[in-house]
Amino acid sequence: MERIIFLSVTMVQEDVIIQISQRLRDMCTEKRVTLQQLADAAGITKGVLSQIENCRTISSLNVLISLIKGLEIILDEFFSSIYVRDGQQKVIVRKKEN
Repeated sequence: MERIIFLSVTMVQEDVIIQISQRLRDMCTEKRVTLQQLADAAGITKGVLSQIENCRTISSLNVLISLIKGLEIILDEFFSSIYVRDGQQKVIVRKKEN
């Protein structure tokens, strides 16, 4: 059974994208994972990962989930410090209920 993930944000705002990119960089540093190792784990090229980390491209949700899995953390942990523009709402990850 496949898990479907929804982000409860109606529009992905630029600041959220920047926070996601920064979080990827921070987690790589914290976990001591190289760009190449994470790219390999996610099934993308090092160049694409570099573009995602530097906000030059926006990853698909599937790629983002693969990157988070490659870092061996859960989605809630990854998104725990990411907020929408007003700083009051967190990005929420929910499992679709059948």
